[in-house]
Amino acid sequence: MPVAASPILFRLPLAVCLCGALCCPLPSLAANESPAPALIESGITATDATQDYISRHFVSLVGSIDRFFGDERHFQESNDSVLQLDWTELMEPGGARQGRLAGRAKLHLPSTEQRFHLLLESDPVQNTTSTASANQPQTAGTSQAAEKYAAALRYEKRDEQTWHYSSDVGIRVQAPLQPFVRARVSRDTPLQAWLMKNTGSVFWFSQIGPGASTGIDFDRPFAAHTLFRASSNATWLHLPQRLDLRQDFTLFHTIDERRALQYQASVIGTT
Repeated sequence: MPVAASPILFRLPLAVCLCGALCCPLPSLAANESPAPALIESGITATDATQDYISRHFVSLVGSIDRFFGDERHFQESNDSVLQLDWTELMEPGGARQGRLAGRAKLHLPSTEQRFHLLLESDPVQNTTSTASANQPQTAGTSQAAEKYAAALRYEKRDEQTWHYSSDVGIRVQAPLQPFVRARVSRDTPLQAWLMKNTGSVFWFSQIGPGASTGIDFDRPFAAHTLFRASSNATWLHLPQRLDLRQDFTLFHTIDERRALQYQASVIGTT
């Protein structure tokens, strides 16, 4: 009487063949996958290099525009010696005009690795407490001739294209002499197509007491020669007791190396 073959006898060779088919390709598969980490690492390196290239050129564009217009940020953060003269003329209702001539200089001292600078400036209180830069519009009644001058010694420390710190100790040349101290710190943070700059400062003048200011700027290039900037600033003063607020929207357009245009809309408030 014939005996039926056990199904296990037929399944065993099939299982062995299946196991061999699965195991044999493993060496070649591993060989094909081995270069993948190198490709991924090279891709990450290329991406980082591209972002670093864009960030450097972005910061370079912002710095060149600030330098051209004599912006406050260029004077405060430039590591070179700077001489700045500003003439501001304000036209009031009725045809009356007010003019103001101001100037300041920053000279880096030799043999100090450009960490110490000598500052000479007119009206340091106005330069420190005003929420407007020298090239920005001012409200009526704020433009006046500079009558007080000061000298200060500045210490600076910076991290390339990231943050900047400075502190000043000086006196106003007026009888009696009026001392003052200031400290300022800023940080740049790239945000893809935007560059964010946070700025904070504290100060003390013998005649007005302590004060503080903070600001945040968002910069974005729209073309090779066009830059948009949104700036928010707040300044607190002890004497007189008040809080100054300012919002600016600015569009910079460079025509060539010697010509550029600046369009700006501002909202100014005091509480």
